[in-house]
Amino acid sequence: MRYIAAATTDKMLRLWDVRTGRLVGNATAINFALNPVAISPDFHWVLSGSRDGSTDVWDTHDGIQQCTLQGHQAAVIVVDFSPVGYYLAVGLHSGYVSLWRYEQTGL
Repeated sequence: MRYIAAATTDKMLRLWDVRTGRLVGNATAINFALNPVAISPDFHWVLSGSRDGSTDVWDTHDGIQQCTLQGHQAAVIVVDFSPVGYYLAVGLHSGYVSLWRYEQTGL
C-alpha cells in the first residue's frame, strides 16, 4: 500500500505516503465531518462517507473531489472498493448497503 488516508472531525481528509511518512494531500469536506474512508486498489481514488449520507470520491493525485454519490438516506458508516476495483460499497447506519459500479480509469 502506498497511501494511508484519514478522515477527521474537522472536515479534513488527509493522505500520507507510507514510504516517506510525509503528508501528501489535504482536502476539506463541505457539509459534515467525514467518517469512513477507503483507497482504491490502484491508489488513484479515495472514497469518504459522511454523517449526512453523502459519499465523495477524491482524486489522490490532485486532492480534488471528483463526484458525490447521492441518494443515501442515512449516515454512512463504512465504505470500500472491491478488490478488483469495479465496485464501490457504501454501508449505511440504517442497515442498507449500496453498490456502485465504476471503472478503474475513471468514475
